Amino acid sequence: MRSLISFAVMLLIFAACNKNNEPGLVNKATDMSVPLGFNYETSRNITFSIAVIDDRFQSQSHIITIYEGNPADGGAAIIAKGAGTISAPFSGRLDLSNINKDIYVSKKAPDGSLTIKKANISGNRIDLSFENFGGNIETRNPSPDCNSGCNTTINNGTNQNVNANNGVTCITGTFSGNITISGNGKVRICGNANISNLNINGNNAQLIVTNTGTATFNNLSFNGTVTNYGTVNVNGDLNVNSNGNIINENILNVSNQWNISGSTESINRGTVTVNQRVQLNSNGLLSNYCRITANTGFTANGKLNNHGYIKCNQEFTAQVSGNNYIKLHNGAFLSTKDIRINSGSINGNGATSLVKVTQSTVINSGGSVTGSIQFCDVNGIETNNGTIGSGATLGCNLYIASNSCFAEGNGIQPGSDGDGDNIPDDDDDFPDDPNGAFGTYFPSQTGSHTVVFEDLWPGLGDFDMNDVVIDFRYQLVTNGQNLVTRINATYVLKAAGGSTGAGFGVEFPVSRANIASVTGATLEAGQSKAIIVVFENSKSELAKWNTENGEASVPAVLYNVSVVLTTPVTLGSVGLGVYNPFIWIVNKGRGHEIHLPGKTPTDLVDSGLFGTGQDNSNPSAGQFYISRNNLPWAIYIPSNFSYPIEKADITQAYPNFAIWAQSGGSQAQDWYLPAPGNINGSLIYNP
Repeated sequence: MRSLISFAVMLLIFAACNKNNEPGLVNKATDMSVPLGFNYETSRNITFSIAVIDDRFQSQSHIITIYEGNPADGGAAIIAKGAGTISAPFSGRLDLSNINKDIYVSKKAPDGSLTIKKANISGNRIDLSFENFGGNIETRNPSPDCNSGCNTTINNGTNQNVNANNGVTCITGTFSGNITISGNGKVRICGNANISNLNINGNNAQLIVTNTGTATFNNLSFNGTVTNYGTVNVNGDLNVNSNGNIINENILNVSNQWNISGSTESINRGTVTVNQRVQLNSNGLLSNYCRITANTGFTANGKLNNHGYIKCNQEFTAQVSGNNYIKLHNGAFLSTKDIRINSGSINGNGATSLVKVTQSTVINSGGSVTGSIQFCDVNGIETNNGTIGSGATLGCNLYIASNSCFAEGNGIQPGSDGDGDNIPDDDDDFPDDPNGAFGTYFPSQTGSHTVVFEDLWPGLGDFDMNDVVIDFRYQLVTNGQNLVTRINATYVLKAAGGSTGAGFGVEFPVSRANIASVTGATLEAGQSKAIIVVFENSKSELAKWNTENGEASVPAVLYNVSVVLTTPVTLGSVGLGVYNPFIWIVNKGRGHEIHLPGKTPTDLVDSGLFGTGQDNSNPSAGQFYISRNNLPWAIYIPSNFSYPIEKADITQAYPNFAIWAQSGGSQAQDWYLPAPGNINGSLIYNP
């Protein structure tokens, strides 16, 4: 009785320790209780779209590369590579391990500048954009109009005084007069306005020139905000005072000088032409995303962010201190006749930017050029008492294409294109092949994954998962339009532990009629899909089983296969993944196919075997190759797998396999990795 009570107490203690009824360890695979519908998937399918919004190079291709890991840290493996343009993103499908590393994406522009971003996987998608580092004349937000939202409308007003202290006043037609805006008032100009005097009082007061409007001033001096979607002409000076800022989305012309004192950011996304000097005063803040031209000079004493093109026809003077700065971002261009750097630094951030001087350079002792900048003085630096370094280099060959924002280009587009596929040879993985430009890989350029099989289907086997063990890697060759032209595969037969021989083949998501040729394998007849047969009898390929430690072994057998397509297909239709590998049992006939759980059989399967023995396939429901207690006959492992020895149940060789399977894949997702607690080394094949 005491022993019965003690045993009951032990059961209670075990139940208490197994909190939340978490799946526990088992003695063998057939003891597992696996949720219905679990397909032993160790990866998930991801759709990706990498957009290019950088219009500096118009229709030219940017090279997009997807990595497993951060390439900036070194050693990151390439997964996918292709071309992206402003009109066509690089897109497709790929499989990622459920415990994959972080994914990073790089964009190499036609000028060689490189930008790297970490990808965010949302659901089963990667959507990533590389912004327009070269500026964009389009507005960030659509222009308002005078057709709606107007509290007051003035049409064809002459010599009027407009006072707006609340609500929205819209001006249409032809207008002349004075405008005063205060409080929360807003004035929209949708017609042609000649404004003698503008007073903006209050931080929330705004003047807005819409995309149908033109505003002309004799002089313009203001606090508050002026936003221009149309055309603004200032026939005298433009003064942005300490509490003011201007946002130019289209065309701004200044006859005299542009003075910027406002600490609120003034932004140019269009074109600004200043006939005299641009004066950026201390604590003034200006960000340029397109084009600014200063005909007589540009003095930077405040905070300057140049993402686009600044042209100075006389002298650019840098004199910054304290919290002020001059920064060039991601392929920006500062072009000037003369430059004088008295104090502070001109600093480059991101992709390499260019400072080009056509005549005279003077860098005084307090001045420097640092960061990702190429500094070009076409006739040599005249005076350098400061520093050019910390990433900055001397040279004049940086390629910058001309466009609507960059009125001036520089350098020669790098890279010849010997095979004429519109991808420069430097970026072309196949520079002599017009049908190949990029290699895209699964699982990666250097890695391999494993698929393992039990051979007693539809009966249950011993679940040592070593009857056929195959390592594999795929390379999809795509052309300059990111279309797949051929599939290269590497297969390695590592073990043939089954008592009888097995053939091995793979079904690709391509029609058989679209196959031009196959080398290294056989394209199987009688199939609607492209089915390649890699070998027909595992026992003929391996003289030993390679499953018993201490016994003689033989080297693994390598197979290199190439499948050439007649008509290229999209990367999205083929995808990157395990595809559909399978074996068949030689002495039971070609129709005796064994696939991964959930994968469909080929056209040559003996469908009469479904539902027999322990098989629980239901073709009408799309359910295949799962036993009556939801066990598999094959497993895909997203790793180079160390398989169990002969007769060693996988739940004993890998104790956490049972936890993973019984949890429906939610726990112990790394069960197959050689981490502490995952693996029983004495039951792993290690010749």
